[in-house]
Amino acid sequence: MLRALIPVASAGVLLAGNALGETVTPVSLPDFVLNGTTPVSFTETLAPGGTTYGLRLQADWTDGGSAWSSEFLADISAPNGDSFGWNPVGGENSNAPFSFDVTRFLAFPFGTPGDGDWDFTFSSNYPHGVANLANVQVDLIEIETFEYSSATFHGGPTWFRPEGLGPDLSPLGPVNYDVQEFSVLEDGLYDIYSEHTGFDGILYLYAGGFDPLAPLDNLIAFNDDGRVSLTTSELIGLELNADETYFLVTSSYEACQTGNLRNVIGGTGGVVPEPTTAALLALSGLLLYRRR
Repeated sequence: MLRALIPVASAGVLLAGNALGETVTPVSLPDFVLNGTTPVSFTETLAPGGTTYGLRLQADWTDGGSAWSSEFLADISAPNGDSFGWNPVGGENSNAPFSFDVTRFLAFPFGTPGDGDWDFTFSSNYPHGVANLANVQVDLIEIETFEYSSATFHGGPTWFRPEGLGPDLSPLGPVNYDVQEFSVLEDGLYDIYSEHTGFDGILYLYAGGFDPLAPLDNLIAFNDDGRVSLTTSELIGLELNADETYFLVTSSYEACQTGNLRNVIGGTGGVVPEPTTAALLALSGLLLYRRR
């Protein structure tokens, strides 16, 4: 099973020159009103430099006069053509004013968004809703990520995967899986994003240990289909602790599905692939490091 680890620092520990999670480019937008489904767009020319960014969106919403008018969509497009959208933001139905603050560390999981024109577009699903938004700010947050890939599942281990978080196991097995052990340097929030080529994949996260013969033990999170398609999965807003060891399992959905996977982990602090995993790969001559 060909495998490559792609962290930032040569020792496999992901460290940033600046503090992780630091806002490098704050963007303050004018107050505006969303009237029905008519979008409101802004373009800002930014030069954050070449690195990996997360997004943080903050704003104050005031009474729009109709239920669910606070639920809206926010789409952000980078100069390199990558885009990310919150769908929806908000969701309050009381019409009471409120503030929101949402972060997505892996808004651009595999690309460097680049310098140039950034487009910010807001819209609503509700033709009769009116959303008043003030103090709108979008922050580009510099993060460090740990990325790895597995070239194939062919000949790899198999297991009977859980149905969700259990208590049942899927009847579609045994299925192929890949496991990566890691830890984090700081307590905080982390995101995991996975792309699958040639198979429909599922992510499972375990804390403290992983035994494929006891697949429900230590299971803390799972995701089947991500925001893009059936061939992506993502775990968002995970509260991870620096004193814990985690195991990320990428599994086929059903038997006889194999292909390539590409996973990335990022968040509040650095991510460390465990030495036992890295050492085994290094002995096989398959360990590759690259600065992102």
